[in-house]
Amino acid sequence: MAKKQFHIPKNFSAQYELIEGVKLKDFLFFIPSTILMLPIIFLIPIGALYKIIICAFLVFIPFCLVFIQPIDGRDIKVWQILKGKYDFMKRQKVFYYRKEGWNIESVQKKSKINNRRKR
Repeated sequence: MAKKQFHIPKNFSAQYELIEGVKLKDFLFFIPSTILMLPIIFLIPIGALYKIIICAFLVFIPFCLVFIQPIDGRDIKVWQILKGKYDFMKRQKVFYYRKEGWNIESVQKKSKINNRRKR
């Protein structure tokens, strides 16, 4: 009896999506902007036009982070790219150095000269 073969699509994800291509975790970016918008709308005494502009800006930033995919054909969002760059900058850096004038050839020449002197 032959084994069954299953075809799994390349872009298949088992995560729950509220909108096609946008996962539930992505919508968490809208929570801080919503929390900031409520006091601006109800408590700060500024003009209605300024309130609309500020609230639109607070919604626009998470919208860009969640919905824009800078690499076509990949399910990578802007916030994931920014997080990767931040983690790369935050990592411990390793620096390799050599003392000036030191290299393998000079060490080998010195060892040959020292071996000849010992004889």
